[in-house]
Amino acid sequence: MAKIIDEQFTLEIKPAVNVNGWIEYTFNFLWKNKPIFNPEIMRNKPIRGDEVMRESLVSLFKEATQCKEDGKVFFWGSDEPDIELSIRAFMKNLDKGIDGGFDIEVFFNEIYFERGEDNNSFGSNLTGVKVFQDRNDLIKFSKELRNEYETSLSKTKENPDIKLDERK
Repeated sequence: MAKIIDEQFTLEIKPAVNVNGWIEYTFNFLWKNKPIFNPEIMRNKPIRGDEVMRESLVSLFKEATQCKEDGKVFFWGSDEPDIELSIRAFMKNLDKGIDGGFDIEVFFNEIYFERGEDNNSFGSNLTGVKVFQDRNDLIKFSKELRNEYETSLSKTKENPDIKLDERK
């Protein structure tokens, strides 16, 4: 599992190929290695998002690590269920030889939480986290995620046509 670590906080993302042949990402949000969101009130465990025909999350991280434009935003959204991830580049001191960093935000749909009697309704992306990473840490994470992705694909003999989306 690829991990973004910021002091006590950890964001884990694990890609896999699901039974439909789609790329599926599992997201874990941890504080001191314990789930941030109370498992007792979570309805859908774990938090997962599918990627069918959209841009690859793996490629998005790679593209972001190569960015040198201040304020540029990279966006990914899952097909089902709703998860949104954005990466914003901060490069204000790049001309002074100081490399930038990146804000990473992940939001997911409230469908993951128990909702009492109204348990079947879909809500909005109200719950999420934001973490800052410098370029070197994000490059390391991006490589870990790509390796996990490629390992998942290599283990899937039933879906040989699934290929990593390489953005230019």
